[in-house]
Amino acid sequence: MKLKKILISTALSSAVLVVGAATAFAAVSYSYEFEISYQVFGSNSHALTNSSTSTTVKADSYDFYDWIITTKDNYKVEIEKGLTSYSTSNILADGISYTKNFGVVSAGSYTVNVYKVGGNADHIEGKGTINQ
Repeated sequence: MKLKKILISTALSSAVLVVGAATAFAAVSYSYEFEISYQVFGSNSHALTNSSTSTTVKADSYDFYDWIITTKDNYKVEIEKGLTSYSTSNILADGISYTKNFGVVSAGSYTVNVYKVGGNADHIEGKGTINQ
């Protein structure tokens, strides 16, 4: 009888631990899209917590006629909250998906800004997610 109580107690404790861990590690993801000639400033706010944050993003370089070009440009993604901002290193707009880290950000409401770096393309089009 005692063994049965111990097994039931252990099983319940394990179930609570698994549910609690799943809640603690729940991922948050916000999507964004952009078409930029030089820069674009986001208008939607995204609530982020004080934790590690990254972006997964894919974009390509286009000429004036909306043709994908072979001489690719770079761009940067930035998240901004008031005077605080976090930025990625340069990302090549070559149609490949990249994940870049912002590091640990302070909690708050952020907008996403994207900047074109270079002059090869007329514009860059892409989409991505902000991940925590």
